Amino acid sequence: MSRVRSPLPSTTTAPPPSVVPCDVERTAPAVVHLRPSGPREAHPTPGEGSEALLEALSAPDTRVVTVETDGPDPLLATAREPGAAGAVHTHLARALARRRSAGRAPFTVLSCDPPPRNGPRLRSAVLEAAHRDDPGLAAWIEEHGRFPSSVLDPVLAAAGSPRWTVEDTFCDERPPLEEVGARFVAGTAPHETLRMRLYDATRCLAALLSAGSTARTTDEALADPAARAALEGFLAEAAAGFLEVPGVDLARYRADVVARLADPRTGEPLEPLRAAAADAFPALVLPSLRQAVDQDHPRSWLVLALAAWLRASAGADLDARTLLRRHHEVLGTLADEPHLATELEVALALLGPAADAPRPTTTPEELP
Repeated sequence: MSRVRSPLPSTTTAPPPSVVPCDVERTAPAVVHLRPSGPREAHPTPGEGSEALLEALSAPDTRVVTVETDGPDPLLATAREPGAAGAVHTHLARALARRRSAGRAPFTVLSCDPPPRNGPRLRSAVLEAAHRDDPGLAAWIEEHGRFPSSVLDPVLAAAGSPRWTVEDTFCDERPPLEEVGARFVAGTAPHETLRMRLYDATRCLAALLSAGSTARTTDEALADPAARAALEGFLAEAAAGFLEVPGVDLARYRADVVARLADPRTGEPLEPLRAAAADAFPALVLPSLRQAVDQDHPRSWLVLALAAWLRASAGADLDARTLLRRHHEVLGTLADEPHLATELEVALALLGPAADAPRPTTTPEELP
């Protein structure tokens, strides 16, 4: 079996110039990578330029099509024009129609988009595109197609672990993706939660705590010992909700998250993270806080993270009860927790005045 290159390519070979809004690259005899490019249309009609693309997707030796519509980073998703993802889904459905007409099995469609559940999301979108053209095709894909989920986690690579976790459900013999850093698991949910609640949530918190400071990157922000301690405390409390993640040492993972953000070689610009945190924070952090409240686990650093987000969202120096009331729709039952308002007031005091950079000036334990 031939060796493969990473299905997350740094360059692509585009099809002939046309209105077709996709790039396709054959990364190995059995693997094709597909992503949007160029002008987009909501429901493109294959023409002369799309023929090479459809031939590559539906070729007999194509066993896996890796798909990227947003990029693998849930916080910094690649900007796409309207209809970009729909173009990808339409081409996949029409390539699968060719396989069906030729009496061949479908290829596996492997999503490289951000978690969670990128496989089921892609499956639903392709089924919808297929149903528009041919309900029978949609039924065939639903019965025979496979859309495994995957998670790309750069933190795992620091420990020498595979950075790419892939659900092991394929239509046909899978290519040796282990050679490009993949591990195969029965389900990716634990690895999705790991990345989102620890790595991505900590990136958001680093951006929120550095607002108003002179730091431009995460490594500059973590040069502040108080900020670093806040991230380490947050990670410890968020990780307490994990029972086990197969193949992952949680203590090592937490340390590697901090090390990655603190290293100038892997640090990230704070401004894009700060912009993303406004919308991403509830999904990344609130589940950990909810779990800590339900299980009566330590949560002072989780509440600090909530305080930083609420202050950034409200844009004013409001008291804890007002902040909880104004964000009740997002917080849900958390806003009604009897002790949370008091804990939040402590966290707001820890952050200092709203006019200042919302960084910890001490630790929760040191406040009265």
